[in-house]
Amino acid sequence: MDDDEKEGDHVFAGTLNMDRSFDMIVEKTYQETTLAHIIELVEEAQDNKAPSEAFIDRFAKVYTPFVFLGVLLLMIVPPLLQLGSWGEWFYKG
Repeated sequence: MDDDEKEGDHVFAGTLNMDRSFDMIVEKTYQETTLAHIIELVEEAQDNKAPSEAFIDRFAKVYTPFVFLGVLLLMIVPPLLQLGSWGEWFYKG
């Protein structure tokens, strides 16, 4: 807090008080702050996805498990059929 502030002046959240103590009165709730408004806007933007982004999310929910399962099978089945070593197929997986 600078020496410029005096009784009755407004201070902002994050104001640094370097040399003295003071009493303050909170005039706004958290929901009324700029930070709360920014967070609200970001959450709203995340909820309203573009159609292409929504499609990619739906596609990834199906595609990713199948790819993961395929890789696991690639690592396990060939060594069980004695088509190579475990290390070789683990590396390929």
